Formats: sequence, C-alpha cells, structure tokens
Amino acid sequence: MTSISPFYQSCAQQLAPVKSSLRIRNSHSLNVFESSPSSPSSSSAPSHPTATASTTNESTIVNNANPEAVTTTAAPKTIQHSMRQRLFDIATPTPTSSLQWWIDWDYTRCVQDCSGPPPCGDRVRDSWEDAYEIEECCDILYGSLMHTRTGWCADKVVETVSPTVSPSAIPSNIAPNTLTNQIICGYQGWFAFPGDGAPINRWKHWFSNPANVSAPVVDEELSVDLYPAVDEYDNEDLIETRIPMKDGSYAKFYSSVKPKVVLKHFEWMETYGITGVFHMRFMESLNIVKNREWKTMVLRNVKNAAQATGRAFAVSYNIAGRTLNNNVLDDLKADWIRLVDEEKITQSDRYIHQEGLPVLRIYGIGFKAVNVDDTDRMADLIEWFQYTADEKYRVFLVGGVPSGWRKRISDSREDPAWENIYDSLDGIQPWHVGRWSTITEFDNYHSNTISPDAEHCNDKGILYMPTMWPGFSWHNLKRKSRDASVNQIPRLGGNFMWRQAYRFVADSNINTIWMAQFDEVDEGTAIYKVAATRDDLPAEGNWLALDADGQSLPSDWYLRLCGEAQKMLEGKIRLNSTIHIQPLS
Repeated sequence: MTSISPFYQSCAQQLAPVKSSLRIRNSHSLNVFESSPSSPSSSSAPSHPTATASTTNESTIVNNANPEAVTTTAAPKTIQHSMRQRLFDIATPTPTSSLQWWIDWDYTRCVQDCSGPPPCGDRVRDSWEDAYEIEECCDILYGSLMHTRTGWCADKVVETVSPTVSPSAIPSNIAPNTLTNQIICGYQGWFAFPGDGAPINRWKHWFSNPANVSAPVVDEELSVDLYPAVDEYDNEDLIETRIPMKDGSYAKFYSSVKPKVVLKHFEWMETYGITGVFHMRFMESLNIVKNREWKTMVLRNVKNAAQATGRAFAVSYNIAGRTLNNNVLDDLKADWIRLVDEEKITQSDRYIHQEGLPVLRIYGIGFKAVNVDDTDRMADLIEWFQYTADEKYRVFLVGGVPSGWRKRISDSREDPAWENIYDSLDGIQPWHVGRWSTITEFDNYHSNTISPDAEHCNDKGILYMPTMWPGFSWHNLKRKSRDASVNQIPRLGGNFMWRQAYRFVADSNINTIWMAQFDEVDEGTAIYKVAATRDDLPAEGNWLALDADGQSLPSDWYLRLCGEAQKMLEGKIRLNSTIHIQPLS
C-alpha cells in the first residue's frame, strides 16, 4: 500500500477525538485544513475573483440587457462552521458532472480541475482506497460523498475507488440531498377538491366553500390569485368547474392527493434544475384522523415523486395554527415518531440530510403571533431532536423564525430566553416574505438585517437560510382587507426575485436559500407554471397573470429563474446582477 499523505493523516487526527461523539454542535469552530501540514497557504493557491454586491437602483436592475450589469464568477463561500459541520463539509457538494471542484479549506482559495497541477491537483494524488485505511476519515468522507453522489472531487472518487465506473455512469440529474449550496423550495401541496379520493372530500385552498363542487361563486369564494397552468396534468386528476374561461371552456383545478400531479411538479423541478422541497406539514387539525391521513397521502406522493425524479425533500412542520398552543410541541414529537416508524420517511435516499442527519424544519418558533410561548418546553423539544431522542429520531433542526429574531424585535417575541432558543438551533430560516416591496428596499434590508443575521449565524456555526420570493398578491384570500390589492408587490418580470438571488449568492455567509414557494398561489408567490397572460385566466374574478407588469413571459419563467439561481449558487454560471436569459429563448 502506498504511503498516506500528510493531508489524510491530519484529517484522521482531527476526526479521531470526535468519532464517537458527532453530536457536537455550535460549541466552537475548527477548520480541519488550518492545522493540516499539507494545506496550501493563501499565497500558493490561485486567486479567485470576489463578487461585490453594490447597490443598484430599480431602473437599472429591471433592464435585463443592461450592458453595465455586474457579471463576475460566483465566489466560493467563506463560512465558519461548528466542528461537526466542518467535518462533513470537507465533502463540499458540487455536481459530479462538473469538471470543476471547490477544494475546501474554508471554500476560499482554489478552483482547479481534478487533474490540475499542485496545489489543487495534489489533493487527490494519493489513492482514495489507500486513504480509507484510515477509518476515521473513511466513515465520514466516503459516506458523505457516495451517499449524495456529489462532493469534494466526487469525479476522482468514482475514478479511483471504482475504476470500472466512470463519472458519467452516475446520473447527472440526481440532485444533492443536502442543504449546502442549494436552493430549496417550500412546497404546500395543500390543494384538494370534492371527490378527489382524499378522506376530507372537500375543496381545500382553491375556494373557501368546502362543499360547492362545480359552481363556486368566484367573487365570494375564490381563495387564490394565480391560476395554475393545467394543460400538462391528466384530465382524470382535474375537476372542471362552471367558471368560464375566455376561450369558452371551463376552469379546472388539480388535487395534491393525486400522485401524478405531484409527480408532474417534481418533473418540472428535474427539468429546470431545482434541487427539491421542504413539504409543509401543518399541525393545525392534524389530530383529526381524516386530516392527518390526507396530509400524509400528499407526503407519500412527495416522497415517491422525489425518488422517481432524483429530487430531494424534507418535512417542515408549521405550529402557527390559530387553535394551537404549547401542547402542539408534544403532538409534533409524536407525529415525527409516527413518520419515522410507520412512513419510514427518513429511510428514503432522497430525504435531505445535513451533517449526516435528516433535516427537519419547524416553522413558527418565536413569533409573536404564534400561540407557542413556553421557552422551557421549546428548549426540551430542541434538545430531544438533537440529543436525547433515540438515534433514529434525531435531526438537523432548522427553525422557521421571525424576521426580527436576532434582535428580538418586530415580529419576534422579546423575552431574552428566546435568544438561547434561536442560538440552539442547527439552522435559522427567517421568514422574509413581505419584508420589502421594491428592489431598493430589499438592498437596504439585506445590508441592515440579512447580512448581519448571516454573519451572526456564521460566527455561531449555525446554518443561515434567507427567504427568496418572486412577488406577492393575496387579494382573493384577504378580499375584505383594503390593503390586499391584486399584484400588491409586483414581480417586475422576475427582476425582483433575481436581485435577491444575486445578493444572497454574493454574500459570503450565505450558502443555502429558501425559495418561497413552489406552489403558493394563495399569496401569489408560486414559481411553478401559472397563467402567463390575461387571456389565459378565467373570465370571472380578479386574477394575476405573469404579464401584469407589462412584460410577455412564459408560464415556466420562474422555474427557469430558480434553476438559473441554483446554477449561480453552485458556481456553474457567473455571478450576474441582472437576468442573463431571455424569456422566450
């Protein structure tokens, strides 16, 4: 056996003390490569262009063809992790189909081909098979790389460990099932209609009257602003109403309980390069058997669709129901045990993992408007998920928190005890929808709130996941409110969303983004295929089409933008301050 390089020896030395206790979290930071004798210094590694996120006014950003647009290569991220995160982040996710890879000694120094010259190519000079004689390295590095089929020089791993398998033999369309360098969409999956096969047997989210099957009163019962493009769904998965379309046909709506509907959504994700979703699981009324079964049917659809398309998925609980109180925390724990034991949800190879653990998000932590205010019980739940539960129930826990969480202001509860709650989480995902209305407002918000939040999380070894959203409109949902106008926060042809993508990717403390949301037509944030023009809308009611801002856009425009933003985050395309693709190309 050939000698093992100092790089691997150093890795083993760092891993050995914590091999039996990988649940170290957020206590201190360690850069594995910092102490490695073979780690190249910054002076010996090739320089990398650094993106600068300068403030751009709206008139500039709206012009997609602006020749003055900032266009630079997306820089690798510089992030200070907890020890446990650092150990797993040695295997930085990057697509196996790419010839480029980021060598990770803080993501900052080197971009080279796997076969490139030292210092980068030198990292893979030794045989991986030989390196795995070091058990401490093998367990973490090899498991992380091959489980996700991506990672730190994954091409070279395939070449040396399995010489008969070429990198091209691994499907290039398999999405990483991790949070690192990924944009993950929120997925509601809460749509239903009477007779769709769900035990609730009623309208859900399309219309407010649950029993009015074929002739809902649009002006009184419509609950959504965006009309879904239904031409790609099977007719058997749709219900036809008596609401007229402008071409003489009638409006149709789908149900999320239909497996082929959810599969179609995941096929779109696959087509446009979107990694996957957090599927919402609302605790409101989950104690009612028929409601729980309906929601679980949709979750099964999500799991099966993710497996069929190579997408990734995870569960996101919502504890913000109006009838809920602190007891929901016990109910949530019991439901998670049920999902793990009965649905075997985390056994899917498409379930999102981070630091070797299944990822779980809980939305509603610390909100003033949420009736869960017992910090002791919240701390107990967090500790259970992280430390005291049986190993199979433990998770990487992401908190869906208020936008004012760090300072405990605005929408956040102000009790100092919530600071410890926030800091105990593995990930922080603030809800930013509606926090800015223009591109200029976003630039200011990013500078004053998001960037300091991300730095705070970086310092504490917490994953930070800001919210990106395309625009906002909930006129029909809130028709009694004078402020709920159609197209309340305009999308600006995609420029509103793209500015967020650009600033987030350019921020060195951000490497994970929440996309709100894949299918949220109630609040007008959906990115999936919806009516492109006014002519595609039903003839009755107040609706929002994609051409509302005077630009002709295809129904898949926001799927394309999300896929392009994902490429930019991964460094597959250059960092662009303005949209670099054309709507009809």
